[in-house]
Amino acid sequence: MTAKLSVATFNVNGFKESIDSFAETLRTDPPLDVVGLQEAVGVEQVNSLAEKLDMKVAVISCAAFGLHNALLVRKDSQVEVKHTYEWVLDGGETTERRVAVAAHCMLPKKEDRNIVIINVHLDALSEDVRLKQVRSLKSKVDSLFNADEPVYDPTIDIKDKLAKLEAAFEKGSLSETGFHKAKEMLIKQEQDGVSPPAPEKLLPIDGWMLLGDLNSLTHADHTEQELEELRARRLVAKVEAPRFTVSHELMCQYDLVDSVTLAKAKPETTHTSKHAVRVDYILFSYSLLTVVKEVVKHHHVVTPISDHSLVTSEFILV
Repeated sequence: MTAKLSVATFNVNGFKESIDSFAETLRTDPPLDVVGLQEAVGVEQVNSLAEKLDMKVAVISCAAFGLHNALLVRKDSQVEVKHTYEWVLDGGETTERRVAVAAHCMLPKKEDRNIVIINVHLDALSEDVRLKQVRSLKSKVDSLFNADEPVYDPTIDIKDKLAKLEAAFEKGSLSETGFHKAKEMLIKQEQDGVSPPAPEKLLPIDGWMLLGDLNSLTHADHTEQELEELRARRLVAKVEAPRFTVSHELMCQYDLVDSVTLAKAKPETTHTSKHAVRVDYILFSYSLLTVVKEVVKHHHVVTPISDHSLVTSEFILV
């Protein structure tokens, strides 16, 4: 039997519509195995969405303004989460907090096939800041490939998480019941040890996958005329002119390949945001191609419930 996996990334724009509407959008055929969410407001809402999709929240972390990054994994999926990570990305002292969440997963079909799936949301305003954040992320990834033991990032601790919870509660984005449940969970984690239990020795990692809203453009997505029009629009809006440094570094220096490039069935529209540009990506490391036989399709699903498209990739394992 052919082993297929479906992954997705979705910037949910603060859950401005009902959770039911997001669940409906994320009910795809075949069902999604892994979903990366960005700008998810409230732990309660993320848990509710996961339950409606028969998924579990593998890892969640709060960035700026009570917005969360989360990785959801389908409960009956063949993807087995072995360990999870939360990382604060260094973009400079004056930038808003950005985080990445990651899961070390074992893939089905053959033993000892391990990958790291990372969900990230980079800075919205500056390509220079995004580049710093990407380099910060790469250092975290490199530490996983070089480490015999799980890497715990001390920049995210219990006190930090409690402060974020309290801020969300005060803003009204978390109910009193949800706040106390989350607080109890964090206190228990502190008593048991912050990082989830890990195997005695992590298995070798075959490759990594990067999902998320990178807020960065790819030159090949645009004609020269489109770029001129985009430059003009951004000049009027007083937004940074189009730059391609981050996508170039990811795909040329970090040996990541775009799911769009690999897919047999490609999306009808290139852009994934309301600004008619692509900023949401699913990228594979070239080393991961030893376990991915074929990317069957890559889709951009335009939806009225968010200012970003749902981006999905379905692939067959070797």
